[in-house]
Amino acid sequence: HSAISAWVHPRWSLMTTSMHQKTSAATRRMDSVVEDRDAEIQKQHEQAEELSCSKGLRVVLLGVPLHRLFPSHQVQLLALAGTVLTSSVTNAALQERVLYVPGFKYTGWLALVTSLTYVALAYLERLVEGDRRR
Repeated sequence: HSAISAWVHPRWSLMTTSMHQKTSAATRRMDSVVEDRDAEIQKQHEQAEELSCSKGLRVVLLGVPLHRLFPSHQVQLLALAGTVLTSSVTNAALQERVLYVPGFKYTGWLALVTSLTYVALAYLERLVEGDRRR
């Protein structure tokens, strides 16, 4: 029995030491990966906070920087809301007016042309702004 334990014990000791070293190295690598990921997440949170910070937000409406015209954020919000409401009502009124033209038959093209116009204007805005992100 002592001959077997003398033969098994040193091997067991070497094997457990080797496994411990491999486990420690893998743990260090995982810790490094987790730390890198945590740092990346922290950086993303900081960038998001910078973007959401009202002091860094610059609103431009039809090429006019609203923060220069209206320093108050509430007034900027009212100006944007008023512009959206006015644009929506004007768009609806124009579409209703087109539908009442004598001889005009609505076939669905108006919806397609409207959607394509929105896409084209959004693309033009991205080009003007230099926005390349999706």
